[in-house]
Amino acid sequence: MKNFETVTFNETVRNGSYDVLAPYTSMGKVNGIEMPILRDTGATLDLICKKYVPLSLCTNETVWIRTPLEETAVCLPIVEVELDCDFGRIITKAAVLRESLNQGRYIL
Repeated sequence: MKNFETVTFNETVRNGSYDVLAPYTSMGKVNGIEMPILRDTGATLDLICKKYVPLSLCTNETVWIRTPLEETAVCLPIVEVELDCDFGRIITKAAVLRESLNQGRYIL
């Protein structure tokens, strides 16, 4: 017997019309730019796309990141960011991702 609810849900996710991260996302400001903030990811480092931060905010620090899906590591610059979100206003640091990896979210 076919489960139509599961098929419909899977099709919705595949087409991108259902945001599985929505329950974990809140609106906030990153350096004054309003954008969704994905919180509580368990990551040891915040991530932001290059298009949202001027490189003048670079701290002259870098971080090497290697994911389980890649064979090589990537060196990313670190910038200082100001977050204004549901848990207050904080100054922190984030690694800068290239624009092709933009997900439209600040990953906390």
